[in-house]
Amino acid sequence: MPPITRFMVPPLHSVTRDLADVAAGRTPADLVISGARVLSTYSERLLENREILVKHGRIAAV
Repeated sequence: MPPITRFMVPPLHSVTRDLADVAAGRTPADLVISGARVLSTYSERLLENREILVKHGRIAAV
């Protein structure tokens, strides 16, 4: 897979519906990262063993 640059990612307004569908489980993600450690900047905690769902080069759900 070629590296994703900011010029390759489509504008948010054109993919919002697809991102929502992936987050709701209606359509599959392009990429699933399993077993990830995610830093929550809201709670300032590390979240262990999370799945990150990516669609069109954007994070759809954690």
